[in-house]
Amino acid sequence: FLSQFKVQALLSKADYANSIPPLETALKLSQQYGYFGDKDLELLWLLAQLYGQEAQNAKDKEVQRANFAKAYTTLRRWLDLTPKPNPDAQYFAASILYNQAIDDQKVDKALLKQAQEAAEAGLRMTIKPKEQFYALLMAIAQQLGDHVKFAEYGELLVKDYPKNKSYWQSLLNAYLVQEEKGYIPAIVTLERAQKLSIMNEKRDNFMLVALHLNAQEYAVAADLLEAGLRNGNLESDQKNWEMLAMCYQQIRKEDKAIATLKEAIKLFPTVGALDLQVGNLYYMSDKYEDALKFMKSAVGKNLEKSQQLQAYSYIAYLGLELKKLDDAKMAADKAVELDPKGKGPQDLLKAVNEAIAEREESLKAPSTR
Repeated sequence: FLSQFKVQALLSKADYANSIPPLETALKLSQQYGYFGDKDLELLWLLAQLYGQEAQNAKDKEVQRANFAKAYTTLRRWLDLTPKPNPDAQYFAASILYNQAIDDQKVDKALLKQAQEAAEAGLRMTIKPKEQFYALLMAIAQQLGDHVKFAEYGELLVKDYPKNKSYWQSLLNAYLVQEEKGYIPAIVTLERAQKLSIMNEKRDNFMLVALHLNAQEYAVAADLLEAGLRNGNLESDQKNWEMLAMCYQQIRKEDKAIATLKEAIKLFPTVGALDLQVGNLYYMSDKYEDALKFMKSAVGKNLEKSQQLQAYSYIAYLGLELKKLDDAKMAADKAVELDPKGKGPQDLLKAVNEAIAEREESLKAPSTR
């Protein structure tokens, strides 16, 4: 009785760790001499909860493991003795097993399945189970790699608790891990959440764009990018402008791709990669004069070495095509300087020098009437 009284005094001071030894003593003596009778079940339940709480609070892994083991052993004793188990006890058992299963780097799938069985047993004990059951079962399914169950429990949670952002994020993850199979349901999930004013941050908006890209829905992705860059729902950075241009290329709208990159050039005037891309698009459209203009603009800005080589090679080739041999010579020399051993730059320089030689020979030849 004194030990049990000491437990109550310590609990009233929220001194949970120190309340465990006198509770163990009270329970041991009561079971040995029959002091409390049926009240032993209450003491067992309390002791299991205190072990579980100490396990959750423990920083040391060994202490945590020991307390989880004690919590489950004590709870099993309670379950074996109680005349009518309840959903809370089943959830408690399932949560202990789950924490034991994910304790180490290697997940214990056998323990996870025991946790799943305990949680499912708790579900069947009530007409309307608490949300914590579905949340735990969703976490178990995720650890087991059961993506279908993972998504099913997520759908149940967002249906009953539509304002809970974490449930929407978990459901989205359940579809994302399914990769190609999950792209479309992931898109639908994100759109459903956004209709409820959930997951409307810039990173979420970008995720929606990325999902449409993964699903090869380039027209939709272009519309989302265009709108987001205009209204501020997406970051107005170089990467996103380039992505928008790429979307227009995919749907064969090269003019819009060029216009997009030109707008980006105004926003990022020192980035030569944007001019290089415009030059490439003009080149592929056989607009060599425009291509040459933007290639020359690109080399006057910040470019990586590989991009410089690409740009100067284009200038040399375009200079040959357009008979602008001075531009061609300058660019070919630069290309060789950047890649002295490269066959491509050497061949370009040879072709330019031959063209210049031909031009000089033609200038020396006497004119005929």
